Amino acid sequence: MANPYMIDWAITNRCNLNCVHCRGMAQEELKDETILKLSREIVLLNPRWVIIEGGEPLLSKKLFESLKIIEKHNIRIYLISNGMLIDEDIVIRLRDLNVNLMISIDGADKESYEKTRAGASFKKLNQSVALANKHNILSDCPITIGKYNYEQTGKLLRLAEKIGYKKVTFLGLKPCKNYGKYGLNRNEYEKFLSSVIRYQRDYKIDISVDEPFWQPFLKERKINWSTRSENGINVREKPLDKIWDEIERSQLIKKIKNPRTRVGYPLMLPIPTRYTEVFWDIGIPKDFLRVPIN
Repeated sequence: MANPYMIDWAITNRCNLNCVHCRGMAQEELKDETILKLSREIVLLNPRWVIIEGGEPLLSKKLFESLKIIEKHNIRIYLISNGMLIDEDIVIRLRDLNVNLMISIDGADKESYEKTRAGASFKKLNQSVALANKHNILSDCPITIGKYNYEQTGKLLRLAEKIGYKKVTFLGLKPCKNYGKYGLNRNEYEKFLSSVIRYQRDYKIDISVDEPFWQPFLKERKINWSTRSENGINVREKPLDKIWDEIERSQLIKKIKNPRTRVGYPLMLPIPTRYTEVFWDIGIPKDFLRVPIN
């Protein structure tokens, strides 16, 4: 069985904010013993790195115990937080466990940020990023893009650079209760992606777009751009190694890995009808897809 490259773990469903782009979480919170058990199972799978998120992961009572279990085995750890619970003591504890802290920003100014992330404080965001920078644990700046901010690309990059970020990762809005209201259509996506290309020349900051159609978009325009591709799995009721083995053996994954079953790409070529739901599940708007093809 091949080891996963990375694992993305939602350690808790609890959160102190109410964001418009939240996908929601399972109603039942993981038990403390389950969290520690999963931490040990992650170690056995030996991924290169682990993303821990939520909810707000700092609300998990077993977060730091889990971090200790994983860190002992030299697995790189990334923690995604909204930053509202960050203080110097927490930052020092994270630093001592070699955790890379990612604090999300989804609005370029106080008004848009606090409107998108209900309950958040723009002032506190700036303070938390400064603390993480002070102790050298600040990593990527994740920004989820929707109708509420897709025209703020330049301002978002300016803010990220100003408060100390060295890298921004733009994430497409995933299916959620507000997807119909805030999800981008084809024209809006094209406008946003074009603005990323335009504004990246103005800022000394590393930019990536975590969307499957980003590379085809660049290829269509003959633009050279280096970025990374990330994938993850979710776990809950079965042992992690069993879930991973089942995924590795699944017909869907075999088809995805087999070049003979990859036909076209979303922006340029048709996609087989039987795969449209796969692309929809990972966040590509339906009007990006052109079908059918046999």
